[in-house]
Amino acid sequence: YSDEEAINKRKGYGITGTLDWDLGATTVKSITAYRTFDRFQRDDLDVSDVNLAGQNNYVEKSRAFSQEVTVNYQGNGFSLLGGAMYFHEKLTGQVLVPTVNLGVLFGLPANTFDNGAYEQNGTVKIDAVGVYLQGAVDISPTLKLTAGARYNYEHRNGVGYFRFDALGVNIPTDKAKGWSSVTPKVLLEFKPSDTSLLYASVTKGFKSGVINIGSTDAAINPETVW
Repeated sequence: YSDEEAINKRKGYGITGTLDWDLGATTVKSITAYRTFDRFQRDDLDVSDVNLAGQNNYVEKSRAFSQEVTVNYQGNGFSLLGGAMYFHEKLTGQVLVPTVNLGVLFGLPANTFDNGAYEQNGTVKIDAVGVYLQGAVDISPTLKLTAGARYNYEHRNGVGYFRFDALGVNIPTDKAKGWSSVTPKVLLEFKPSDTSLLYASVTKGFKSGVINIGSTDAAINPETVW
C-alpha cells in the first residue's frame, strides 16, 4: 500500500595490502586496508497509500582505514605472538523525513509544514588502537599453557544536530567519548594422546561504545563479557 518508491542502494569498495617477512624463527606480517561504503534507503514510514510525512530517507557514508602489524616467534617448546593495530573511520549519516501534509495532525491546514522536515544529521569520527602480546609454553609433552592480554582504546567524536521544524526544535548533538579495556586470556591444554584433548580457558571480550549520529541520547557505554 506504500505511496513511496522503495529504494535500497548499497555500494562498497575495499582494498587490502599484505606484506610478509620470513626471518626464520620469526615472521612479521603487515596488513593495510581501506574501505568505502555508501548507502541510500527510502521507505514509507506509515506503510500506507496516505501521503502524510511518510517518506523516510536514510543516507550513510563510511570511509575507513586500518593498519595492523603482527610478529610471530616460534622457539623450542615456546611461541610468542605480538602486535599492534590502528583503525580510523569517518561515518556520516542522515535521516530525513519531509513533513508533507503533517499539518492535519495539529488541526492546521495540511500544507502548514510542507517546507519543513524531521532530520537527524551528523558525522562520527572513530579512532581505535590495540596492542597485544600472547605466549605459549609446553610445560610437558602433554601439557601446554597459553597466556596473553590485549589493550584496547577507542575514541568517538560526534558532531551533528537533530531538528523537527513542526515543533521548532533544532538541537546540536555534539558529543565525544573514549573507552579503554584490557582483555586477558589464559588457556591450559592437556593432550593425553594423539586423539584426545582436554582444555580450560578464561578470556574477556570487549565491544566498544557507540555514539548515535544526530541523536540527543547519551553515548552508549561498552559491553564486556567473561
